[in-house]
Amino acid sequence: MSDEKIDDLCERTRRLFVLWDGAFSYASVLKPSQEDIAQYERFVKAAVDAHVEYGCNVTPKVHLMLKHVAPQMRQFPWGLGNKREDWVEKSHQDSKKVREHLRTARHMDQRATTMAKMVHRDSSPAVIAEIETVMSNSSKGQRKNHVYRAEKRKKARDQARKDVIEAWEAEQTRCPVVVGR
Repeated sequence: MSDEKIDDLCERTRRLFVLWDGAFSYASVLKPSQEDIAQYERFVKAAVDAHVEYGCNVTPKVHLMLKHVAPQMRQFPWGLGNKREDWVEKSHQDSKKVREHLRTARHMDQRATTMAKMVHRDSSPAVIAEIETVMSNSSKGQRKNHVYRAEKRKKARDQARKDVIEAWEAEQTRCPVVVGR
């Protein structure tokens, strides 16, 4: 492949991922407004079109995102944010850390007991609140930098999504994609 073709492929891949990121982001909103649902529909349409244009198959998950999520966002007042699968991945990551921490334990029953205690401790709302209290009381000054960096990253992601969807829609008005040609 030439450098230009590689650059084009990378840009199309980036655009596809940002469009899906926007769709999943709006699908995850708790108590979605009509504006959130409209934005979701805007992103999912573009994401599916880009998905097909990229050469990917329309899987059952893609079909569900395109045809069923927006009506369900309207139907369920709390939205679909709690129905996402992110918690499964987080659970895998957390358990991997605990297993790695206890990998040298000799007795499997003791390792299992310790793992259960660690998971219980680390997921306890009371423990989490106490850690936050201790952190805020022991820090020098306000902890603004952590929040500021997170907000800065969120604004950058939101701007990237906005730029990509607007560029996609402008491109489609110039040269509409015909699916199935």
